[in-house]
Amino acid sequence: QKFKMKSASGFEVEKNPFGKGAERLAFRFFELAADSKNNWKRVGKMMVAKESLYIEDEGEKEKFHEVFCRSQLKARDLAEKFNHDVRKS
Repeated sequence: QKFKMKSASGFEVEKNPFGKGAERLAFRFFELAADSKNNWKRVGKMMVAKESLYIEDEGEKEKFHEVFCRSQLKARDLAEKFNHDVRKS
């Protein structure tokens, strides 16, 4: 599944960052779904998209985001398993 929301078929990243760190910019990020009139609407909760300050090539940016998202999902899964195991003990 590419999106968190089942109805989503696109996404929007706001143009202006709301935060800046030493290596990345942080942008508000939303999943989008088309309504019955083919107008896009935001669905689900606001998320954060981070972009490297040092990668300018668009292909490299996409690769960066894919790797970053996969590692964040894996970290979440591991944290959930850890918390579950701690509660059981």
